[in-house]
Amino acid sequence: MLQSVSRSGLIEDLGFDTPSVIGTLRGHNATITCLTPVYMPSHISYGTGDDTHRLLTTTLISADSQGWLIWWDLSTRRPLGVWRGHKEKVTTLIQLGLEWVSDAESTTASPKLGNMYGKVLSHGKDGEMKIWSLFDLENEVVKFTGRLQRRLPLMTDDNQEQIDKLWPTPPVFYELPVNTLNFSNVAILGNTLITPASMDSNSFDIYTIPLLDSDKLQRPYSSIEPLELLRYQNRELPRETAIPDSEKGRDFGIIMRIEWIDETCFAVGYESGHVITYGIVNGKLTMETLDCSHYPSPIIALVYDSGRGVLLSSSSNDFISIQTIQRSRVVIDVTKTSKKFKTHHKGIGHLTIRLDGIVGLITWDGFMRCYEYDDNGEEPLKFVFKVKKQAPSVNLNALNRSQDDKTEQEDIGSSKTRAMCLEFSQAQKSYDDLKQQGLLKWDNGMSKMLVRPREQSNLSRKWLFTGYSDGRITTQDLQ
Repeated sequence: MLQSVSRSGLIEDLGFDTPSVIGTLRGHNATITCLTPVYMPSHISYGTGDDTHRLLTTTLISADSQGWLIWWDLSTRRPLGVWRGHKEKVTTLIQLGLEWVSDAESTTASPKLGNMYGKVLSHGKDGEMKIWSLFDLENEVVKFTGRLQRRLPLMTDDNQEQIDKLWPTPPVFYELPVNTLNFSNVAILGNTLITPASMDSNSFDIYTIPLLDSDKLQRPYSSIEPLELLRYQNRELPRETAIPDSEKGRDFGIIMRIEWIDETCFAVGYESGHVITYGIVNGKLTMETLDCSHYPSPIIALVYDSGRGVLLSSSSNDFISIQTIQRSRVVIDVTKTSKKFKTHHKGIGHLTIRLDGIVGLITWDGFMRCYEYDDNGEEPLKFVFKVKKQAPSVNLNALNRSQDDKTEQEDIGSSKTRAMCLEFSQAQKSYDDLKQQGLLKWDNGMSKMLVRPREQSNLSRKWLFTGYSDGRITTQDLQ
């Protein structure tokens, strides 16, 4: 059980077990830039009637600064597929068609599958957004849509024609050129996509991606710049709002981060340090709130916690701004009402959350830290643990197939290896708990026999993935 020493010198029990190391995934030859869990259906379900849910098996897709993507089987710690999706750094990686809904009076979540399930979106600095079709789900049976190479790339080769021959890509469901003059991500909800504008990095576009061959790409909103939007609608910012001056006049600068809140609301973080939420009501786009907490430092990370209805943002400063989402017909400056949590470590380059209240971040010193919400404390977040620069010595490229490889650890604390990104798997109901309660249902008798012990462990784990600058990925179990 994890313990920490408070400022008063008392030892506090934080209620978390020390994260156990599962292994290290080795395959990338460049810095890890994106990670996303990809959840695939198992042969097991639980619940009754309309409230039946399928347990999902967690896999992982990782991407690096050279555009390579690797799809990992976490049970075997080996690739399901390897391909080069982009010619430059990958900046966005998202599994589509899956929504996690928090279970009532529980710390777990249940999956809700949509019509884009089986597809993954990637976006890179090469100016391309691609939606890959990995698998289809037909009559509860998974069918892979393409033949992927499982051999890891052993060296960097800029001969794209040779790469395409040796490492074929999955089928591309849809692709779209996207402005990449900045380092912004793209954000998608359903089939509605928000990207930096085609001609101006200070503005954004909103697209509707076609789902059928008969549909066409639509762009209902184009080149939306906040001050121009206000002038067009004869609206004004609150008087106390600070906006920097530039050569073009008053300006928020380029777009840094984009995050969906729900089907009618999203947030954009700007170079000026402002976070603006926008609403779409009856087809009309309006600015709703504005947070100046980080001004004048550019927004680096932006993530929405749907379980608590709060938006977390960070910059080169040493704090996180926690904004409670509120809808408004007039623009509200929420700077004073947003909570600030000081980490005492400048430069929070990555933020992620788990629906049960765990917040993970990476600071510019290369360490990963985890916190939990503290509703009764003086601070909104409470420190849980820090992952130091250590990783287990497990080499997936080697012929060593020892099942006890997780016991050997390699100290890399003195090296220049830095944590670059992290992701949690969502905490679905535990296979072990459901089995003990007698609530599991198998598709058939054969599928019950096919569930191996290591696959059972996968279904019960709450994964923590951390990507490092040397191309390694550590996997841990955060119970």
